[in-house]
Amino acid sequence: MAISPFRPLKIQKIPPGMQPQDLLKQEGWFLLPDVFRTLFPNQNERYKLVFKQVSRLKQLGEDPWIVLGYLKIGNRVFVQMERFGRWLKSNPLFELEKVPLDMSFEDFLNKESGLFRLSEICHHFEDFLPFSYLIFKRQVDKTPGMCSPAGIFKFDKTYILDLAKFRWWFMQQLETVEIENC
Repeated sequence: MAISPFRPLKIQKIPPGMQPQDLLKQEGWFLLPDVFRTLFPNQNERYKLVFKQVSRLKQLGEDPWIVLGYLKIGNRVFVQMERFGRWLKSNPLFELEKVPLDMSFEDFLNKESGLFRLSEICHHFEDFLPFSYLIFKRQVDKTPGMCSPAGIFKFDKTYILDLAKFRWWFMQQLETVEIENC
């Protein structure tokens, strides 16, 4: 039986101390602000990102209810956790990390892993990268739906750098340069 947005809503309360991974496994309707206070405390930009994604879905002619279980009634926004949890887990924009302003390129490469906005990385470490933002972007655009050899891919309109893949690619580039200079 399909879940209809027109059935009476029974809004679930999030118990204090609930872990984010447990919340995403819940069933039922939740207020979006409460969900984000639990999933991403003190990160308002991720909350705003949901609304940007909803606007984008509408521009593409898709229904936010079907895609992510989003329902707005008056000034209140609700999400059906079964749909919203699946959508959130599959959306890399919510996994993006910010690079601290004082981080060095060496410290960045030594991080275990992470997803970052390509524009932020290219701006922050422009003196250390072999290519500009535009060249990295062009590489990705030449292979749509794929990840570039440098670990960069495009999701929606955002170019994302996967640090684990980028590190491997960058080390390969260094080895090539060292061999050529010998």
